[in-house]
Amino acid sequence: METAVDRSGGRLTAGDAAAATGLPLPRAEAALAALAADVAGRLLVSAAGDVVYELPPNFRAALRARSALLRLRPAYDSAVAAAGWAARAAFGAALLASVALVWAAVFAASTAGDDRDRRGGRSMPFRFYLSPADLWFWFDPSPRRRRSMDPAAPVGPAVGFLEAVFDFVFGGPDPNARFDDARWAAATAAVRAAGGVVTAEQLAPYLDEGDAAADDESFVVPALVRFGGHADVDDAGGLLYSFPELATSAGGAAARERPPPPALEAAVPFTRASPGQRAAVIALAIANAAGVASLGGLMADAAGRAALVASGFGPTVFTLFPFLQLYSAAFFVVPAARWLLARRANEGIAARNDARLRAAAALAAPGRALAAKLASARRFAAMGGVARVVAEGDVVFDSGVEGGTDLAAAELDAFDAKLRRARGEA
Repeated sequence: METAVDRSGGRLTAGDAAAATGLPLPRAEAALAALAADVAGRLLVSAAGDVVYELPPNFRAALRARSALLRLRPAYDSAVAAAGWAARAAFGAALLASVALVWAAVFAASTAGDDRDRRGGRSMPFRFYLSPADLWFWFDPSPRRRRSMDPAAPVGPAVGFLEAVFDFVFGGPDPNARFDDARWAAATAAVRAAGGVVTAEQLAPYLDEGDAAADDESFVVPALVRFGGHADVDDAGGLLYSFPELATSAGGAAARERPPPPALEAAVPFTRASPGQRAAVIALAIANAAGVASLGGLMADAAGRAALVASGFGPTVFTLFPFLQLYSAAFFVVPAARWLLARRANEGIAARNDARLRAAAALAAPGRALAAKLASARRFAAMGGVARVVAEGDVVFDSGVEGGTDLAAAELDAFDAKLRRARGEA
């Protein structure tokens, strides 16, 4: 909304606010009224009854000075971001800690078992020749080695390695978290570009048409409810949709701009980790699973349990073993399930994007029937005078004037001025 305020020179209608934010019209109007009240804005009313809110140039500073919560918001956002990073990094660090713990316990038990072999002639049921240091071949923070192993990997990955572990298992943030707001804002921009009257085909590039039949325009209903629109029927029996409030502008966001491109959703990536990071995570997960399995084998054998106790790791691994198993399984079960869900979600995203692109292509090169329908919508908008821009001279009430403005007196003054002009008087 701040961008819309800047573009309009501080003046907005409820339609301007709804178009800028994608909010439903009642919520946009309520938010704009609250904002004007908080920053000592002015309320203007035109002769046609259009309400315009005028905000002072320093409204941001006035709003911050009025609200301690807004002043603390940047610090709060930073703290939340830091806490989120710490949680993701802790999950990644837990993988390194788990690998280190299970293999240290296994090797310590093996060493303790060898001592028992020399003392009592008993043999350990397991022999281990893998060194944990070999795992670090897959995780080297050196960008040079990372590039030599994976030439396609970016020099600066999107996330650090510890975050990449979490991202590999649970995925990153939703790339379409703000898509709903963006597509509603685009839909309102298309309405304003058309002068306030549109056809269903003009809204299809921004809404979810789904599996509706070609003659089913029910997907327009959410837009009608959200922005206070209504349906009309033209002379040919076609449905047109009027949005009078969206078409009324204070002049900053011009109602006749070109319609925006179709609203497209982004595909959900499996992970933001680079190929090298994924290889390192998989290698560590396999090593962790192998270590947990070896540890489980030791705990299932009396000699192995005795060796673990003798190594000093017994109490720790006996207590943590269920959690180590669960953590190890998560690296295989969760990504597999998430991959299936992401694949299904991306199929739906691709289908919806294709439908919106087809709708946009049909608008760019309309057939005879659609061209006639679009022309009818343009005539309806022109004849109905739906689109209105409130100019300075249209204002008949100004809350900034002491005592307000007498609407009746303003109308009489306007009538007297017209009468003097008709008589040729100055």
